[in-house]
Amino acid sequence: MATTLIVYYSRTGNTKKIATALVSMMHADDLEVFDKKTRTGIFGWLTAGRDATFKKIGVIDAPKLDFSPYELVVICTPVWAFTMATPIRTWLIYNGRELLTKKVAFVATMGGSGDKRAFFHMTQIMKKSPVCTATFLEKEIHQNAYEQKLSEFLLKIQTGTLIKTAKTVRKT
Repeated sequence: MATTLIVYYSRTGNTKKIATALVSMMHADDLEVFDKKTRTGIFGWLTAGRDATFKKIGVIDAPKLDFSPYELVVICTPVWAFTMATPIRTWLIYNGRELLTKKVAFVATMGGSGDKRAFFHMTQIMKKSPVCTATFLEKEIHQNAYEQKLSEFLLKIQTGTLIKTAKTVRKT
């Protein structure tokens, strides 16, 4: 059994692409979180942003896991309205306490900005800082130009480099 778990949610496939690459490179297990709310099309995009802005708790479909075999849990989220996606927020609220004794790392995918605030909110919910973070832009993902960043991220995890999270971002 793997000692690393990759948890992810993906509305458009970008986060799934990064998470799948991490699973392969790290020989990790994966857990895809599914949103029970339809988020397709422009209306889905708008409600995703609204739900993220107001920090709503969603209804998700994700199997309950025994986290004891895992030393590291990497949580991957798209950035919605400058914060984490609602399904990942929901998953963290339900599972965050079980990860207090684990190392965690955060990954964000986004079109432009908001990763630092997303990482800050993830840290707040988990009540622990990640060993490192990584951010991948939508254009990098579409151009398959993310491999170097993935390698750097893995190196940071292996060396235990602590990256400062968004502690300077104001609370909202």
